[in-house]
Amino acid sequence: MTERLFGDRGWRRSAFEQVVDEPSGPTQTEAVTAFVAAGEALLHAEAEALQRKWWWSGRRKAAVADAHQSADRLFRQAHESISGAYVGSIPGRWGLLSSDIESTIERYLRGPVESELRDRLRAIKPRLFEARIQAHEGDRTLESELTRELVRCVDLEPDNVRARRLIHHLPSRERRIPDVDFVSVAERLDAGVHPPFNERYFHYRDVVNSLSRPRFPLATIWVSFWSMQELKLHDIVVEAGDTGRRRERRKRPIGLGTAVLSHLCRSADRHGLAIFGEIMPGDRTEESSARLARWYERHGFVITQKSPGVYLWAKIRREPKPLDS
Repeated sequence: MTERLFGDRGWRRSAFEQVVDEPSGPTQTEAVTAFVAAGEALLHAEAEALQRKWWWSGRRKAAVADAHQSADRLFRQAHESISGAYVGSIPGRWGLLSSDIESTIERYLRGPVESELRDRLRAIKPRLFEARIQAHEGDRTLESELTRELVRCVDLEPDNVRARRLIHHLPSRERRIPDVDFVSVAERLDAGVHPPFNERYFHYRDVVNSLSRPRFPLATIWVSFWSMQELKLHDIVVEAGDTGRRRERRKRPIGLGTAVLSHLCRSADRHGLAIFGEIMPGDRTEESSARLARWYERHGFVITQKSPGVYLWAKIRREPKPLDS
């Protein structure tokens, strides 16, 4: 097993030292280095165990066996740390490897899952390790293949709440553009109701407080129709999250909010819809407001300040763009 994992691969230092959602543990390179060292130690321990002689004392046999068990345990821990350090992810670019998708799939399969979806997810999970290592070395072919397969898995999940757990791991460009029933939208607007733009992708609030279930970094995305031509962006909240079994403190993921907003803009463009809202960061500071203003401007929003130099509560608006822009 260990020989197959290592082979003749030339382990190189990744061009991306830090991970997207930085865990409190090792960096990507540190995790890979520790894994290689643990693998070499295990190979050495296995070789020692195979050299055991019948005339060895019981104490020596026990020492060799203990050394092998210890090396095996450390190797398994190092193997797990590859996903825990999000090896293969790119800073600021949200994608399949940017968080602990392994734990998501593990938890997902504990619930009621249709057979085809279950089979597809089971096929993805064991290939993620190799995808991470290849991506760390600069080859993202397998990552792209597994991303496309995860898109198919999302399509197979009818429940929006459960589907979001998988959508969370998709890069922006791989998220589907939702259909819109404009007849239903018109009826609800006429009745004085502002319907959600799309419940699967853009109407979500994570209110899970139980430690038995993971909190996802995308805590809130709330977008509704304000008219037949406009969407109101009420809120996007990205927090430090716990996407799997690990409970250590995490920093806020860089790139997830951008993936969500980019997807929203593409979806609005497809349906010819403007987006408007206002800048209101959670800490209500001018520093955070200015940062958000720059972020929205990068996505094509026009910022209208209430007074020069003040971005808190500034209005934002984005007109629909041609689909090829």
